[in-house]
Amino acid sequence: MNEFLENKGFFNNIKTKIENNFKFLIIFVISIVVFIASIQLYFFYENKQILKSSISYNQAKSFSSDLEFLELMNKLSEENNFYGVLSTLEKIQIKLNSKDYESAHNDYIFLLNKKNLNELYKSAIAIHASYSFLNQLNISSEQNSLNNRDEIFNYINKVEDFLSYIDKSLNSYEGFRLEISFLILILKSEFDQN
Repeated sequence: MNEFLENKGFFNNIKTKIENNFKFLIIFVISIVVFIASIQLYFFYENKQILKSSISYNQAKSFSSDLEFLELMNKLSEENNFYGVLSTLEKIQIKLNSKDYESAHNDYIFLLNKKNLNELYKSAIAIHASYSFLNQLNISSEQNSLNNRDEIFNYINKVEDFLSYIDKSLNSYEGFRLEISFLILILKSEFDQN
């Protein structure tokens, strides 16, 4: 019987506390609902923006005009999502193909210094940049018979700069980093012998 009276007293205490703080509880519940709804709307909007970027990126890939493609890539590269990064990489590739190496290097550095990129992505971009510049060095030396030592070492310094962005704690990129370092040593030794 004592337990029943204690339970009844307990529930009566709760009932009176709820009645006394009814306004506060209503405001609290409404605030939680508004907060959760705001978060849901934010994520809905973000997903919609990513979908929109995806559609624009895929449409740009089907453009026959290079000017239209570049214009859309410039617009997409300003967005702060995955397709913004992909668009920037596309722009860099266009610059490399048109032999605008300095601008391509600056774009890679800008991309690598973005704060919102994961270290895994930064490392992948740094590997891509290193191979792209080594490839351009190879193409330039074959086609233009590049023998200008300063220009070649400028390329090598840029590749070494990219290597500094690779996270050494990521074991999966260690082989790439070592291979690029080895290729740099070979290039340096070839031009030191000449």
